[in-house]
Amino acid sequence: MFSFALLPIGIYFAIFTFIFCKRRPTFLSGSSDIGILLLGIFGLVSFGPGKILIPLYVYRTWGAWSILFWMMIYYLAAYCICNSRSNCAIIYNCNFMQLVECITTLSKRLDMRFYIEDRTIHLPTLGLHCVIDGSFCEKEDKVQMKIRQIIQKDPASNVIVYSGSDHSNYVSLKLSGTRLNNPAWELFQRELSEACSNLKSERRTLSFLYGILAGAILFYSLSSIPTDFQTLQTIFSDYWS
Repeated sequence: MFSFALLPIGIYFAIFTFIFCKRRPTFLSGSSDIGILLLGIFGLVSFGPGKILIPLYVYRTWGAWSILFWMMIYYLAAYCICNSRSNCAIIYNCNFMQLVECITTLSKRLDMRFYIEDRTIHLPTLGLHCVIDGSFCEKEDKVQMKIRQIIQKDPASNVIVYSGSDHSNYVSLKLSGTRLNNPAWELFQRELSEACSNLKSERRTLSFLYGILAGAILFYSLSSIPTDFQTLQTIFSDYWS
């Protein structure tokens, strides 16, 4: 049954291999992003170690049909989780400063009263407020924290800051003080998705790692599916008879 458990996670790595191989940033809504992750772990939860979450008496009473029951529960839980992430948006494989400039241009076009304060985008006319975060912001926060620690130990020290590349594996936008059903948020996501398709980004070595994992997992899963499918068919036929 390992092929059914590992196939979704192989597809997950294949999707991110494609995302990080692209020369354009990839925009995903928060619901789509978490949905891809839940798809990736679906096999592990339904056919792998996650089966221990199914109560033993369910196995004894329903047998193989308990897997279908668990899949239904998983779908309902995934649906609720995806809805709870509708207040977020993720942009993968992007240049942080280039993306901020793109967001600024877009925001000015949508709302002339637009302004950014402490990584928070404010579009007061549209009633839209969202916070910018991501891997680049986390790196900068760590650098600033290290600088403060050095200065506290030695106030007279000369601190040299090397920011390096401003490439970011991902940038997130999260609503702050805005109702979820605000049409402005849907408009902003749609316009930003189109704007991201015109930006350029670098190819990253991360795609090579994802590619190796995806290839190895998919090769094993696809080669083992015929055997595992016969095993699964035998288990169900025993309960049907």
